[in-house]
Amino acid sequence: MGAAALAAACSREPVTESVARSPDEAGMAWQASIPAGALSGGMVVSSDRLLLTSRERLLSIDANTGTLVSEFRNPSGEMLSQPTVVDDTLTVVTDSRSVIGLERSGREAWRYAFGPAALDGEKLAAQPCLVTPDGTVLASGVDGYIHAVDRTGQARWRAHVGTYGAGKAAVPLATTPDYLLVDTRPSPSDKPSLVAVDLHDGHQLRFSIDLGIDVSGLVGGGRAGIVATTYTETKSRRGASRLVALDERGRQRWVVDRGRHEAVHAVTPAGEVLTVSQNADDAEPDSRLELWSSDGERMHEQPLDLRVVALLLGSDETLYVVGCQEHSAAVLTFKHDLAPAAPLSVEAACPQAATLDDRGRLLLIAAKPLAAATSDGSLRLSRVLTPSPAPAPSWSVPRGRASGSGAFSTAL
Repeated sequence: MGAAALAAACSREPVTESVARSPDEAGMAWQASIPAGALSGGMVVSSDRLLLTSRERLLSIDANTGTLVSEFRNPSGEMLSQPTVVDDTLTVVTDSRSVIGLERSGREAWRYAFGPAALDGEKLAAQPCLVTPDGTVLASGVDGYIHAVDRTGQARWRAHVGTYGAGKAAVPLATTPDYLLVDTRPSPSDKPSLVAVDLHDGHQLRFSIDLGIDVSGLVGGGRAGIVATTYTETKSRRGASRLVALDERGRQRWVVDRGRHEAVHAVTPAGEVLTVSQNADDAEPDSRLELWSSDGERMHEQPLDLRVVALLLGSDETLYVVGCQEHSAAVLTFKHDLAPAAPLSVEAACPQAATLDDRGRLLLIAAKPLAAATSDGSLRLSRVLTPSPAPAPSWSVPRGRASGSGAFSTAL
C-alpha cells in the first residue's frame, strides 16, 4: 500500500474537540481507521504524533486528527522494533542487523550495523532501544553486544552481554543514572538473568542475578530501588511470578511470593509500587490493582473485573486502567490511594494497546467491531479526553509501556 492509499485509509470523520480538564468533559473525541498490522512492534507518542511499527514500516500519525503524516519502509524488508524517541527530531528503531535513525519527516538519517549474529540458525528478532539522559542510544544486537551510539549514528562504546536466546538479542529493560539493566544469558549455559552494565566506568557488567525462570517486568526509582517481576513457573494457566525489590547494587531488599501472576506497572516518587496481580491457575483471574509501600507492605487494593491491557498515569495522580470487559474496551479510573473515580466513556472493541499523549489524551488501538469490519482488516484508533492535563513525568514505568527513553525518572 502506497503513502496515498495509507493516507486515505487513515481518514476520519470531522469532529470538534475541546480540551478536557474536568470529569464532565471527559469521553470519546474521535475514531480513525489505521492499516492492519499497525501494532507488530508497538507504539509511542512523540510530541503531537503517534508512532507505530507495522511489520517493516514505521507510521507517524497526527495525534490531533488521526491522519497519516509520514511512513518509513525498511529497505531490507525486515520487521522493525518498537520505536524509541530520542527527541522531537530523531526517532530510532532496530531490525536484526542494525539501528536506524529517522528524522521527523520519516526519512532515514543514518544506519549503524551490528556485528555478525551469534544466533545462527534461528529467526532473529529486534529489540527496542533505550536512551540515556545525555542522549546516547543503547541498542542490543544479535551479535551479543550492547552498542552505544550517538545521535548522529557514530559508535561510542560497546559491551558484551550475551544473548537472550530463542532468536532474541539481550532485552534492554531500563536505565538508571549508573546502569543499563538487561535480561540476558551472559553465556549460553546460563539462565536468563538481570544484568547491570556500568554506563560510566569501563562499561563492565556490575552484577548478574538469577531471579527465577525469566524477568517479566521491571521498574525503578526513589526509595523502591529496582523492582522486578520474575516467573517462578510457567505451567499454570497464567504462570506464577514473584515481585522482587533490589538496591542499586543488586542486593535483595524484599520479596512478594504468593503463587499469583504479578505484573509491575510503576513506582511513585515516594517509592510506592503499583501492580496488577491475578490467580495463576484458576479459571477466574481474580484480578487486583495493588499499591505497595517502598518496604514491600501492601497499602491499598481494588478488585478489577476486566483484562488489563495498560495502566496509565496522569499528572494529576489519576490512574487509568485500560482493558477489555465483555468484548469491549473499558477505562476505569482511580485516585492515588486506589479509591475509584468515574470511569471514562469509550466506544471501541477490546484494545490491543493504549497510551497517554503529552496533553493527557488517551489513545487506544483496537480491532474494528465485526459489524464494521472491512476487507482490508484495518484497525480502529480512538482518542479519549481525560481530566488529566498531561501524563505523569515523575512516575517510573517499564520499558514495554514507556513512550520515552525507558530511563528511570528518579535517581536510585
